[in-house]
Parts: sequence; structure tokens; C-alpha cells
Amino acid sequence: MSVFKNVIVYRIEAPWSQSLSDAEEALAAQRFVPCTPSQEKSAGWVGPRGDEHGLLVESVGGQWILEFMVESKTLPGSVVRRKVDERCAQIEAATGRKPGKKEKKELKEDITHELLPMAFTRHARIAV
Repeated sequence: MSVFKNVIVYRIEAPWSQSLSDAEEALAAQRFVPCTPSQEKSAGWVGPRGDEHGLLVESVGGQWILEFMVESKTLPGSVVRRKVDERCAQIEAATGRKPGKKEKKELKEDITHELLPMAFTRHARIAV
């Protein structure tokens, strides 16, 4: 676990009756799973100590510590635009017509889906 850059502590009033094990059980249903090759974004809870199969909630000095992780894939817009332009040129050469707005949008979606497995991934860990 790293040192906190920014901390906001919230106090939950006395009628709170949830236990650490209840919170662990609830968060386990939303555990972080890495992106699949065709998935743009994935998010979920991870252990605050960085253990893949460790506890999702830890109590330190009476305070609960959790960590939320977001993984997203990024494709440079210039690469996608270049590929769309190449495909449009191929269509124009083959059929003699320029693709319309709707067809370009579909091409962009197809190209994004094709390039997603090769995209860079970015991880963000948020201490809660």
C-alpha cells in the first residue's frame, strides 16, 4: 500500500451495524477482473495491499481501507482516423463512391474493435 496523496475521512454515525466480513462479502461480488481483448474498460475492487486474492477490506486503527481499480484501453485517435481514411479510400477505389457519414461511423466502430486487443492499458487505483 502506498502513502496517500490526498485523504478525506468520512465518519459513519453510530447506528451503522455492518461488519468487516459483511463488507468483504458484498465487495467480493464486484472484484476487479482485467479487460478482455475486446473490452474497453473494466473496474472493480482490489485488495489494499495489492494481493490479487487477499482481503478487499482491511481495518487499520478502526478505519476501513479499500481500493478500487479501473483499467481502460486507449487508442490514439490519429491511428483510428488514419485507418478509417485508408478504408474509405479502398471503398472509393473499389466502388467509385465516397462512403457516407453512417458508413464512416460503422467503419470507425469496426476498426476500433479490431485495434482494441493491441491497445495500451492504463490502470488507476483509488484508495477508498
